[in-house]
Amino acid sequence: MAPIKPEALEAKSPEDNKPVLSVQIGDGDNKQLLSFNRSQADQLKSAGILPELSISGGTELDYVRNNFDKLDKSKDGHVTKQEIEDYIKNHKELSKQEVDALTKTAANINKLENNNRDGELIPTAEGGAVYGPEGGITKLDISVANQRAKAEDYANKNFDKLDKDNDGHVNADEIKAYMKANEGKLGKEELANLQTLTKDMDRLQSSANDEWFMENDGFTQRDLKVARNEEGTAGLKVAEGNFKFKPAAEPETRGEVPGQKPELGRKAGDNSSTGDHDYVIKPGDSFWKIAKDNLKAQSGKDPSNAEVVKAMNELAKANGMKITDTIHPGQKLKVPGADKGESVPASGEKRSPARVEPAPRRAEPVMPPRKGEPAPTEPEKTEPTAPKPEAKAPESASQVLQRRFSEIDKDGNNKVTKKEIDKYLNDHAKDLSAEEVRALDMMARNENKIRTLVDDEKGPENSGMSRKDLQKLDQVQKIGNGMLATGMFNELDSNHNKFLSKEEITKALTTRNLTQQERVTLEFLKDNLKILQTGVDDERGPENNGVSQADLRYFASLK
Repeated sequence: MAPIKPEALEAKSPEDNKPVLSVQIGDGDNKQLLSFNRSQADQLKSAGILPELSISGGTELDYVRNNFDKLDKSKDGHVTKQEIEDYIKNHKELSKQEVDALTKTAANINKLENNNRDGELIPTAEGGAVYGPEGGITKLDISVANQRAKAEDYANKNFDKLDKDNDGHVNADEIKAYMKANEGKLGKEELANLQTLTKDMDRLQSSANDEWFMENDGFTQRDLKVARNEEGTAGLKVAEGNFKFKPAAEPETRGEVPGQKPELGRKAGDNSSTGDHDYVIKPGDSFWKIAKDNLKAQSGKDPSNAEVVKAMNELAKANGMKITDTIHPGQKLKVPGADKGESVPASGEKRSPARVEPAPRRAEPVMPPRKGEPAPTEPEKTEPTAPKPEAKAPESASQVLQRRFSEIDKDGNNKVTKKEIDKYLNDHAKDLSAEEVRALDMMARNENKIRTLVDDEKGPENSGMSRKDLQKLDQVQKIGNGMLATGMFNELDSNHNKFLSKEEITKALTTRNLTQQERVTLEFLKDNLKILQTGVDDERGPENNGVSQADLRYFASLK
């Protein structure tokens, strides 16, 4: 950055003739920013940039590390959740970005503090020592977590380049091959990320438990996502950022904040709190408070709880948010309200709610009242209570996948693979419910069993799960649950070897007096025995003794 000339820094404010800053500081200006003297720092602050909290120009964890000594009030080398919360509370001048970074760090203290084993060593009775509980995050915790987050973010963004054999896993050999193929082309940061991934391979590949036996095929994108969550960095930004502070403008006239009435003679169209308008969040605000105050400013009376809830939802919707989202002082919201131009009563006046006359029915014309008679009043109508809708049965995991099938099947081959599901989860997890994430993750981890349920490929069943496979899974679960619940399995297991063979099922079909449902169940088992008996590896050698209760329980568990 070229030296800033004094005349570029200063301009005259028309109100108080004080010098203010008229330039912006970019991400790469950190060193010069921190070298400014007190007078220049004051000018920077007045312009909306906060030099006294070191602007990192890096990740959110870089910001926390650079301000560690300010946050560590007890000076014990650890920053606790309480210390961060107290710091936010005592520094109202913090920008939204700074509050976000600190709030997310505080919420993840218990995970972040375990990135480096630097808790206190506590002597034991045997004379040895163990690590005691962590007393908050240290600078080393932050450094380790920061490097891991950067490396895992890099791996996620470059996964397809690293995954040379396209098997959905990245192993140490593939990373070494990638480094060799790009020798001389990789920057210092990239090399550090790749070295971190190699060093952390054992930890990463076991994060999501998404392999059948030993976790030794390398890490998946699901592993990376789970690792970020376990490390406490899932919500923290790892891209370069610049933390700026812009103080919220104070209202210049009355009626500019929810709950404050306009001056006499003003209309709602002139009052930004009663039309669609931008509102700057203040300390102590919540969706509930903003919605309630805005309703009161429009109607002049306290709204009911139901009205506030409705207004909250409209407020969140207008801003593309959910009412459970966190809002921060200084943040702007678009507040929906009454149409502009609607009169607002003067202070002290009461305003009666407008009465909407019901439309007359065709067969009953409305007659004007006779002279001298008071106009008839319409009795208040009570809304009939709507019958409660029947609760829907929860979706099974296969139904969730069927509903999302087209979105996940990126290559359009009518098959969904584990790799496609993992990528979809990685890209869309924030848009999915926790139940959907659980269901899709379960389907991905069990793809190699589910894809064999229907023989709909030429050759081996290895192209992924089809819709027919998923529909068959629903049938298998229904039949299996019925068998397990009724005790029918033990009745048919004539040799008591804990397996139902084709012979035992055929014998029951030909000799027993069965109900229609029992017959349908046994016919299904007989027709699908070869597939069902592979549910669990509970035989020595090939799975050919028949279907076991463990096989049925396995398929039933995929719900």
